[in-house]
Amino acid sequence: MISCENISIKYIKQFYSLYDINHTFNVGDKILLVGDDASGNSFLLRIIAGIDRPKNGKIKITNFSRKEIGYLPSVPVFFERKTPLENLTYPLRIRKMKKIEAKLYAENVCHKYECDYILNKQLKDMDENEKQTLALLRLVARKPKIVLLDLMKYGEKNLNIISDLIKTSEIAIVATQTEDENIIHNQLLHMYNGSIMQ
Repeated sequence: MISCENISIKYIKQFYSLYDINHTFNVGDKILLVGDDASGNSFLLRIIAGIDRPKNGKIKITNFSRKEIGYLPSVPVFFERKTPLENLTYPLRIRKMKKIEAKLYAENVCHKYECDYILNKQLKDMDENEKQTLALLRLVARKPKIVLLDLMKYGEKNLNIISDLIKTSEIAIVATQTEDENIIHNQLLHMYNGSIMQ
């Protein structure tokens, strides 16, 4: 369970990024969190993921550790000096998986989604969709129980990966700008001006 209790934060004197967020996300929730660029939905994901901290209020995560959270920002981050395979295996290696096992597992994940080609590319030569694919595959490899996806846009080829991440998670929250019927969800929440609209 993820409990947001009185979460507020503002960066500009008259503008709240998040304002008085009180909401509980339960096991089984697959949430589509809809809002425009200024709604605060992306920022809420960052707070839940532990990347940013609220100025007021608190986040309580019950029965899960922070290590079980998988977060995909709208602009994925990579180790630019590492290969795509090294980027995929990194989260496995820090969890003490042997190098050869991590390599085989990552290659199998790529093969499952017909993305083997991505391992032969250089990061600098990848377009936005391919980088998003790599970031999604890295999440799949980690097997997170809580999935937080900031999908202001996504490539159609990535929809199968996104769907599997949502299906296999215990809690999934996906931030989008529109009510996207292609994204699996069982609840629809709207955000406006930093607040969840009930």
